Amino acid sequence: MRLYVFSIITFLVLGFSSCTKPAPKVLFVLTSHNQLGETGKPTGYYLSEVTHPWYTLNKAGVSVDFVSPNGGNAPIDPKSFDLNDTINALFWNSATYKEKIKNTHTPSQIVAANYKAIHYVGGHGAMWDIAIDTAIANIATKIYDKGGIVSAVCHGPAGLLPIKLPNGDHLIKGKTSSCFYQ
Repeated sequence: MRLYVFSIITFLVLGFSSCTKPAPKVLFVLTSHNQLGETGKPTGYYLSEVTHPWYTLNKAGVSVDFVSPNGGNAPIDPKSFDLNDTINALFWNSATYKEKIKNTHTPSQIVAANYKAIHYVGGHGAMWDIAIDTAIANIATKIYDKGGIVSAVCHGPAGLLPIKLPNGDHLIKGKTSSCFYQ
């Protein structure tokens, strides 16, 4: 899975870094859900699933924005909060990106035409809200329909489920994907 995600990120960077126009923007989708089912245990997005793609894109001059179903401060899965990971620490200590995470956009604030790609970040929270969020799915449809890229990592592919193309077919219909199962 990591190789697949790395390949997508490499494709994004190589494609974007050769542009003579201002670098395109990528929209990262984060969960707003902060509890693991009925367990009472905290969850959210998985930090390294934000930071590692961000690092590669940022080095290429690509700007990253964040959206979540409810907007505002996206919850982080505390099990993923590892600042011994140098890329996690670099991101977390960036005032710009820390502010973007605390103030994610709502879907209604996003203009899909401003983005060349959308990336669904994992973390268990995505299973509760991203998997059924049609507003973000509509943004993904618009990006994809204009030749943009839709990518996801770990639990993020749950967000691919509600994406429908203009003809009414699901985005994933007839496509081969890789995933894990239990």
